[in-house]
Amino acid sequence: MENKGFDKDSLYRIVSMIFGTIFMVSFVMLILHFMLFKKNDENLKDVQKIADVDTEVEEDEAEETTPLLKTIDFSALQEKYPDIYAWVYVPGTLVNYPILQSGEDVDTDYYLEHNLDGTAGLPGCIYTQKVNSKDFTDRDTIVYGHNMRNDTMFGSLHNYEDETFFNEHPYIYIYTPKQNLVYQIFAAYASDDKLILDYYDYFQDDATFLGYLDDVQHNTSLKSNTNQEMQFTVEDKILTLSTCNGSSSTRYLVIGRLLSDAEVSNLGEETADSVQTEAENALHIMSGEEQVNEQGE
Repeated sequence: MENKGFDKDSLYRIVSMIFGTIFMVSFVMLILHFMLFKKNDENLKDVQKIADVDTEVEEDEAEETTPLLKTIDFSALQEKYPDIYAWVYVPGTLVNYPILQSGEDVDTDYYLEHNLDGTAGLPGCIYTQKVNSKDFTDRDTIVYGHNMRNDTMFGSLHNYEDETFFNEHPYIYIYTPKQNLVYQIFAAYASDDKLILDYYDYFQDDATFLGYLDDVQHNTSLKSNTNQEMQFTVEDKILTLSTCNGSSSTRYLVIGRLLSDAEVSNLGEETADSVQTEAENALHIMSGEEQVNEQGE
């Protein structure tokens, strides 16, 4: 009787076609993924050029002793990307990016999975949720960014897992259209994934806020580095940089306390009049002729 089933050659051709199709689809997706990353990298370089910032990171960078102030051209930035409202810079890392917050009627975590040009996908943007004000007057302003494998976005924050790096790079700089802010880092560690502001009721209670700072400062969690000499009051404001930590249930946090004018002036004469001033009065104005160097992969 004639065998009406598939012979071995037919089965082999079908399997080959299936695997060939899977390979081609995967290849096309990989190319599209690469093109998206390349496009967003170009957008970020464009933003850094518009903002007039130097993106070079010196590997042999000397120990940081005084804050570095710069002027950001927010008018030009916001004309092209209106959701940009601040800039974050962390010396010794690749963190030198605009901070965004989504507009009305847009999801608060929109920029977790959307790029500067509005395209969906990684690496997203550096952003804050709408629960935080844009003037950094909240007790804790939490800034989110992805932990990219090429150390872009917030990937290089993991440098703070090294104790020497933690001690030699103690500052985070925030620039806004109206002020420059300097935060001194007092903790960097792996935490659980709770939403901090929700969990602590937005730190409306003084005792809760001070208790949280004490817990952070004296935590013994994995990858923890802390400055246990820093003192706190109920008037303090902190900044938390939050990124992924290799699992969906943990986060890596770098946390700093906002320094007062007097504290900044004590760090060096170059910064005496810079904090809390108009951005155009910053003492270290970055030259428009400076080359914007490529970063990341």
